[in-house]
Amino acid sequence: MEPLCCTGARAITVSPALRSWPSSPTRMGNVTAVDAGLVDLANRFGVATAYTDWTGRTVDVPESTLVSVLAALGVDVGSPELRAAAVTDQERAYWARPLPPAVVGRAGTDTTFWVHVTHGADAHVWVRLEDGTVRTGTRQLDNFTPPFDLDGRLVGEATFALPGDLPLGYHRLHLRSGDTETSTALIVTPRWLGVPARLGNRRTWGLATQLYSVRSARSWGSVI
Repeated sequence: MEPLCCTGARAITVSPALRSWPSSPTRMGNVTAVDAGLVDLANRFGVATAYTDWTGRTVDVPESTLVSVLAALGVDVGSPELRAAAVTDQERAYWARPLPPAVVGRAGTDTTFWVHVTHGADAHVWVRLEDGTVRTGTRQLDNFTPPFDLDGRLVGEATFALPGDLPLGYHRLHLRSGDTETSTALIVTPRWLGVPARLGNRRTWGLATQLYSVRSARSWGSVI
């Protein structure tokens, strides 16, 4: 565990998706360009702005759909002023949070995450596995993100990496800075789900139902 050095750029690890369709899909034509500010706002809230269809074409999500989804998340984007205000609110909420809402890692792969503490303060992180075992051994990575002024308090950001040998399961990631301690969910998933070797990279067909589309009084993640 190393002390926080609030200088550094946020480290982001992007895992390539396993694809069997063309590596460079074409973009579907006849789609109205979506406002760049709206796309940025959707990305900030984790709303997909494009998808790849079954033919391998990239399809842009219509602006009206993005507006409706953001509205369902409580984000009013009815005007440029409201969109700018939503960006400000989202940025403030991001810096006010000591840890991400949840950290998801893959077995066998180092997992990176950010922490926010008072600029210049120490940050100590550790993991409590679901069986109660405490694991240390995190590494601090370079992060040159400038501190953020949150109502007169400078908040610094640091990036840490968890080792790739954590077991599968639902664990807790802890952060202590000064006399403040908090934690968040740490979920370690399999690196991949088994596929018969005989399939290779060939595409295959099957039936699937998105959980959020199933009508139920207790539907996951949405009200239908």
